[in-house]
Amino acid sequence: MLAHMHQAKSLLGSATPSFESYFHARKEKYGYVFLGTRYGNAQLPQVELADILRDKKRNLLKQGFTARLREAIQQRLERQEQVLLFQNRRGYAPYLSCDACGWVPECVQCDVNLTYHQAIASLNCHYCGFKDGLPAQCPACGSAKLSPVGLGTERLEEDVSLLFPEARVARMDLDTTRSKYGFQQLLEEFAAGHIDILVGTQMITKGLDFERVTLVGVMDADRILNFPDFRSSERAFSQLLQVGGRAGRREKAGEVIIQTRRPDHPLFQWVIGSDYHALYLEDMRIAKSICTRPL
Repeated sequence: MLAHMHQAKSLLGSATPSFESYFHARKEKYGYVFLGTRYGNAQLPQVELADILRDKKRNLLKQGFTARLREAIQQRLERQEQVLLFQNRRGYAPYLSCDACGWVPECVQCDVNLTYHQAIASLNCHYCGFKDGLPAQCPACGSAKLSPVGLGTERLEEDVSLLFPEARVARMDLDTTRSKYGFQQLLEEFAAGHIDILVGTQMITKGLDFERVTLVGVMDADRILNFPDFRSSERAFSQLLQVGGRAGRREKAGEVIIQTRRPDHPLFQWVIGSDYHALYLEDMRIAKSICTRPL
């Protein structure tokens, strides 16, 4: 609208445009230019799926890392290359839970689980900003056994340091980049090679261009895919493709390892083939079938 008011042109650029934009482009409401090669003729990274449940059954899962991802990280450390690990959940754990009765602390304003932040010993709501201290005991049954459940970037950073004590590990999320120059300082240290493994949320999925990054690990793709939103597949594809694009941006080949409990899900095949068009057609087919379904 702003461009229309000033009689200017709008340029939209994305590897994974919204379905609305792509629909308008197909209907020639928008002009469409397809870029089929990466900058400098860099090759697309090889995408591999790592089955979490299979490794769990074989007792190969350690701190949430499959054997395949651990092996790939170790190889990069030996070659002095860099690794990005994507976990779209900040904090130490998504919530605390009472081992005795299952009680979970919730926000008094939003009725959602409070995220546990171990570094500041706090329970935070990531929607409204409400904060609460850690309870000494469960208010429902009086038990003192409260355990963190799930994996956040804070805990992931800790686990990576335990698994790879020789590696220099850093974390990029809203908690570590609040200071005025926090974001810039992290990027400068990573670019200078002072960080071997960078753990992060959506902040690391777009815009980063580092030639030494040859491996991207996605810790839990199912959480993105199973988000309760009708756009979940579109957003999951976008995030996975975008974060995968951080690997192998120069001469060295890149690799993406996606950990999942559902390796047979069709979305992952579209990600492996970078096939945005197939995803679009399938989601449009589903949307049309729902819209034409009799009430």
